[in-house]
Amino acid sequence: MVTDLGSTNGCFLNGVRVVCSQVLRSGASVGSLRIRVLVSCARAPQRNGRRMGICGVAPAVAEVFDIVALEDLITLAKDMAAARDLVTA
Repeated sequence: MVTDLGSTNGCFLNGVRVVCSQVLRSGASVGSLRIRVLVSCARAPQRNGRRMGICGVAPAVAEVFDIVALEDLITLAKDMAAARDLVTA
């Protein structure tokens, strides 16, 4: 089941905004507008051989990054100095 728990930008199932609980079927695509914007912003530096870094994320956010493999695109770091070091390395 997918339910939007009152997010600001909405939750989407197969590109359609979730307005009530929906059943997840095999091959379904779940996303949020914020993740789409974040991925879009991260692709620009990647085209130039660089990486986007984010610091100070909550453990739940880090878990989502791990589940959907966003760390392949965006570097997570504990603080600004560590993010800068990872991105410029």
